[in-house]
Amino acid sequence: MIHIRVPATSANMGPGFDSIGVALQLYNHLWVEEIPEGVEIEIRKEQPIAIPTDESNLIYQTMRKLYDAKGLKMPGVRLIQSDDIPMVRGLGSSAACIVGGLMAANELAGGPCTKEELAEMAAQMEGHPDNSNPAFFGSMVVGALGEKNMKHVRLELPDDLFLL
Repeated sequence: MIHIRVPATSANMGPGFDSIGVALQLYNHLWVEEIPEGVEIEIRKEQPIAIPTDESNLIYQTMRKLYDAKGLKMPGVRLIQSDDIPMVRGLGSSAACIVGGLMAANELAGGPCTKEELAEMAAQMEGHPDNSNPAFFGSMVVGALGEKNMKHVRLELPDDLFLL
């Protein structure tokens, strides 16, 4: 079983609207394995908003997008989702689901995409890279999504920096 851990993020840092974000020490966890057919989704932590346990689940939908983009047949999957990132609180919960889904699908598919390709796919799905880039690369990331590609720069933050 594959285990993916994706951090929460805070975006729109200073003047960096839709382009600058930072990874936080709060995580969603996802366990994924291939099964003969279908989709099985278990939600380990309740959220105020119900998380779908069928094919409409954001993580599953994201996995399917990677398989479709690569022309691969989507296998049956079992997902176990444990979300510590609260939904609709500005902490990148949807970006964490997208990043987790792409990472899991890429692993199950045998790694057809580089991390940079996955990050660009996530930014395109979100419409901007401010939350998805730090979820992929950690620390603080400045990114710009163009019509044809995405550029990003990862900035190291001091170890003693705390966000309150």
